[in-house]
Amino acid sequence: ELDADPDIDPTLRGKSARQIMAALGHAGQNPEGRFFPSTYIFSPGTPDITILRMAYEKMSSMLARIWRGRSAKLPLKSPYQALILASMIEKETGVAGERRRIAGVFVNRLRRGMKLQSDPTVIYGLGSRYHGAISIRDLTTATPYNTYTRNGLPPTPICLPGVRS
Repeated sequence: ELDADPDIDPTLRGKSARQIMAALGHAGQNPEGRFFPSTYIFSPGTPDITILRMAYEKMSSMLARIWRGRSAKLPLKSPYQALILASMIEKETGVAGERRRIAGVFVNRLRRGMKLQSDPTVIYGLGSRYHGAISIRDLTTATPYNTYTRNGLPPTPICLPGVRS
């Protein structure tokens, strides 16, 4: 947490995620997945919002670059949808060699209008109701993130994806 670093000026302390996104000039956006994970160089006394702005801009720049280089055959409509899909791939596996195959499965399901059936999206949608094992009941619980009951991508990323995802 930025709050824990004594060299960072905690100007956002006590603010909600919604208030932080508004302070960054992106009111109405969900913060999940919007900040690029990296090491940022800053001087003592730098406001936390400055560091968050750097991370946000880096992610936006990275997404734009990746989006420009994408295959025209991908069934995605925006860089944000690419971010959502990348977050799902990130949560599905920690094994680098599996990412391409998992991405292929999701892309093929999207093309065919199939449900994505991703356990990590179900877990994200359950939030604090998830207790370590997915049940049949969980798979049928109505949340915007349940890709067993809904077609297409969930409404937001479910984590901060790494570059490889």
